[in-house]
Amino acid sequence: MQNKTNNTRAITESGIMAAVLLVIMLLTSYIPTLSLLAYVILPTVVALIYVRNGAKYSVTALIIALILGFMLTNLVQIITIGPVMPFVGIPLGYCIKNKKKPANTIIFTSIGFLIVTAITFFILPLFIYSNGFIGAVAYIVKEFNQSLDLTKTIYLNSGISKDIVNQVDGFKVTSTKIFEMMPTAMVTGSLFYGMISYKVTEIIFKKLNISMEKRRNFTYFFVPNLILAFLIVFICIGLLFQNKNMIIGEYIYTTGILLFTILLYLDAIAYMSYFLRNRSKLPKSLIVFVILILMMILNSWFVLIGVIDSIFDFRKLDSNRIRKD
Repeated sequence: MQNKTNNTRAITESGIMAAVLLVIMLLTSYIPTLSLLAYVILPTVVALIYVRNGAKYSVTALIIALILGFMLTNLVQIITIGPVMPFVGIPLGYCIKNKKKPANTIIFTSIGFLIVTAITFFILPLFIYSNGFIGAVAYIVKEFNQSLDLTKTIYLNSGISKDIVNQVDGFKVTSTKIFEMMPTAMVTGSLFYGMISYKVTEIIFKKLNISMEKRRNFTYFFVPNLILAFLIVFICIGLLFQNKNMIIGEYIYTTGILLFTILLYLDAIAYMSYFLRNRSKLPKSLIVFVILILMMILNSWFVLIGVIDSIFDFRKLDSNRIRKD
């Protein structure tokens, strides 16, 4: 009798959540600006079903929502917003239900977001542009550069010096630049969405009295020396391919350098925040102010600080650190 009651409750809750998923998808089809919000809300709803009722009910709910969404909207809309539910929501729910570490949960959800981003960039354009992804990039380049030309015209008509206005040309993009920047943008964007999704889920689950593993704050962020070594090897491979006049070498090198810089920059910010908070005992508001000032004064030194912290692991966060004292 108890099992029957629990199954009835699970079916009812899953049906309600499926309706919520459908409503959110329909809203994004009429109000496109809600897509960014839907990207972090939809996985939370799927994860909620998973945590409360299990994988079977969460998968069933999202399948029903996708089928009804396709019937009420169109294939493009489903491809745009739908993949975030299985690729992010299911891993998020699985990790929370099985008490995985927050860092691991964020990594898995970030991988899910990376898959969703790849679908958006490489599969969705096939239904919109004749040349697929290449056509989408060409359109972006054309529209962006045209907007810069329009800006130049407005500035010139306003009486601004032509020499100053021509500096706007430095911001123009090419298809090659976009191809070089895209891998890094996809990885960092997915990681950002993974962290935001976890935070949103944490807030909502707390309101519903659903426990989650305690998450460490940003001051514990670090770049393991193994990842640092991998990035260095990755960059060297890019340089090797460049010397062989292989086009892919430029993409590998640029991606490696950008990821190397971004990760170590974040490591430096986290280390200095940790030092100011735990050693100097400064309040959070003052720490933010000091970090911003340091970023303006010592901007070029941040990567070096990140490298030193990653190698010597002053906060003793890396289990594979070189210095074992």
